[in-house]
Amino acid sequence: MVSYERSLFGWFVLAVVGWPAVGLALVLVAAGIVRRRPWWVAFGAVAATPFSLYIAAAYGLRGRSIVPVLALLALALAAWAVARGRTRLAWGLVVPFAVLAGWTGWAVWQSAIEWRRMDGIDATPGQNLLDRSAPYPQPLRSPDRP
Repeated sequence: MVSYERSLFGWFVLAVVGWPAVGLALVLVAAGIVRRRPWWVAFGAVAATPFSLYIAAAYGLRGRSIVPVLALLALALAAWAVARGRTRLAWGLVVPFAVLAGWTGWAVWQSAIEWRRMDGIDATPGQNLLDRSAPYPQPLRSPDRP
């Protein structure tokens, strides 16, 4: 059986909802503001839609689920601001989505470090766990208590 992550559909979902979509959205929005092309900013907002809705759905029906939707709405308003020639306002409207993406990235990074610690693997930066020629990582040792 083919795993979900290795199937073509799995890669498509990861590209549309995951970090490639976030990067594409931020690049399109920034390029659209710099070049004063409102359609580029609008396409960046469309590229950010699956990520924002996924984060909103992850919060469920609680009050915080509105934050990603508001960040997405701010990107749409940034396209309107570029169309009206108000680039400073457009840059300000990009900040909520950039903060949302940065916070989500930080949370994912921290959870990965915690999972590695719980598995007993030393979470040192730069350690390549996929390198089969390297010796296996040593489990964390708890300090001896007197």
